[in-house]
Amino acid sequence: MKKIWIKIGIVVIAALAIVLIITQTRKEPEEIKIGVVAPLTGPIAVYGENVRDGVLLAVDEINKNGGVNGTSIKIILEDEGAGPQASVNAVRKLISIDHVQTIIGPATSAGLLASAPIAEKEHVILFSPSSTSDNVRDAGDYIFRNRASTSQEATVFAKYIMEELGLKKLSILRANADYAKSFADVCKKIIAEKGGVVLNEEMFAEGASDYRSQLTKIKALNPEGIFIVGVPVELGNILRQIKEIGIKAQLFSNTIDSPEIFKIAKGAEEGLTFVTTFYDPKTGDEKIEEFDKKFMERFGRASHIFGANAYDAIYILKTVIKDYGYKGEKIKEGLYKLKDFKGAGGNIEFDEKGDLRFTKVAVKKIVGGKFTFVREIQR
Repeated sequence: MKKIWIKIGIVVIAALAIVLIITQTRKEPEEIKIGVVAPLTGPIAVYGENVRDGVLLAVDEINKNGGVNGTSIKIILEDEGAGPQASVNAVRKLISIDHVQTIIGPATSAGLLASAPIAEKEHVILFSPSSTSDNVRDAGDYIFRNRASTSQEATVFAKYIMEELGLKKLSILRANADYAKSFADVCKKIIAEKGGVVLNEEMFAEGASDYRSQLTKIKALNPEGIFIVGVPVELGNILRQIKEIGIKAQLFSNTIDSPEIFKIAKGAEEGLTFVTTFYDPKTGDEKIEEFDKKFMERFGRASHIFGANAYDAIYILKTVIKDYGYKGEKIKEGLYKLKDFKGAGGNIEFDEKGDLRFTKVAVKKIVGGKFTFVREIQR
C-alpha cells in the first residue's frame, strides 16, 4: 500500500512539474523591452532627437492606456552618434544584456547595415525610421524601415530636374558614405537615360568643413546644376562656400528639412531645391495633424518626418506584438503581414524586402527662409 502511495506521489509531483514548466513557458514578460539606437550626439543629433521623441511620445500614450495586452513597454536608449561601430556596440548590448526582441533603429544607413548581420543571427528586429541606403533592402529578413529609399527619392528628383527644369549638364558633390553613393548612382543613371551628362563627381570625408578644393573643380566645368549629398552641417558649410567662390548654378540636395540648415548656411541656402519623403501636418489628414499637435505640446517644436516615423514604428510594433507575441520570429511574421496601417507618416505596409510598399516623395525649395512644397509625387 505504501508503495502505491509513493507512486501516486511521484505522479502528482511530475504532473505539477509539467504544469509549472508550461506555465513558465507561457508567462507573459513583466515588461516589453524595445531598444532605440539613434544619433543623440554628433552632426546629425537633430535627427536622432526626433526619433527619440517620437518613440517616447508613443510609448507614454500606450502605457497610459494599458500597454500591450496589459504589459508596459520599456524603452532602452542607445547613442550611435560616434559612427557605425557605436551602432554595432549598441545593438550587441541591447540583444545580449537587455534581451530585447526588437530595436527601433539604427537610424543611420551605415549603422543599420553594420548591425544587420547581428540582428539576423539573433532573430531580432531592426526597424529604422530614417535609413535610406538602397543596400538596406537586401540586409536581411529581420530588417524593416518606414522611410523611402534612396532609389525612390533620387529617381523622382532626377526626373524632375531633367524633365521639368530641362537641365543637361550637372556636377555631383557628395559625402563618402553609403547613402550618398546610392543617391549619386541613381541620379547618374537617370541623367544618362534622359540625355544629360554628369561633368564630374567629387567626394568629401564625412564631417569635413572645407570643400573649396572640390568646389573649385566644379566651378571650372560650369555646370547648370549641382547635386549636393550630405547631412545638414555639411550642406550648410558647402552652401556658404559656394556663395563665397561665386558658383552660378542651380543647387539641389537630398533631405535637409532641418532648421539647422538656416543657422549654418546663413542665407546661402536660399533657392536650394531638395527631395524628401512626403510629410506635411497641414494636409488636412487628422492623424498627422493630431500627432503634430501632441508633439508640439510635449517638446515645444514642430514635428519632423523622422519623429512621425518613429512614433508609427512603436504603434506598429504594439499592433504586431498584441497579435503575434513578443518574439523576434513572430514579430517578423506580423510585420510582413501588416496591411494598410494608418499612421502619422502615412499609410504603411511592407514588401517582401521590408521596404515600404507605397511611398510619397516631396520636392521642396527654400524660399524666403522657409521650406516650401514644389511637388508631391506618389510612388
